[in-house]
Amino acid sequence: MRHPYGKGSKAERELLKKFWENKVAAIRVAGSGRATTPACDIIAGKNKRIAVFECKATKKNSIYLEEDELHKLDTLARVMGCRAFIACRFSRDEWFFVPLGKAEEVKKIRREDCKKSWALSFPKLLEYFYK
Repeated sequence: MRHPYGKGSKAERELLKKFWENKVAAIRVAGSGRATTPACDIIAGKNKRIAVFECKATKKNSIYLEEDELHKLDTLARVMGCRAFIACRFSRDEWFFVPLGKAEEVKKIRREDCKKSWALSFPKLLEYFYK
């Protein structure tokens, strides 16, 4: 039987590798989904620019965001003084990133949202770290 968190952790490791391939340091926070204190899935940084990420990967066409999960990510980002994103990957599509403020507003991310002006592609996200 496959571990219930296997797909999520595999996606997190894939994103972690992408950050390192682009010379952005990143670490994965194991067990973040079960944490009782504010936590995230990935912390990434370069040139004193830090961002925290909650990662979502699915075969479906929508990702539903839980209020508590968003609140914990917001709290973590505020305490750390950094930006926060929901990292989204739909099967056979590229990663895209939703700023936390927009995620709190929409509460549901659809596959086609990657084309919206507020969604960041991976190359666009890298610009934040290289400013």
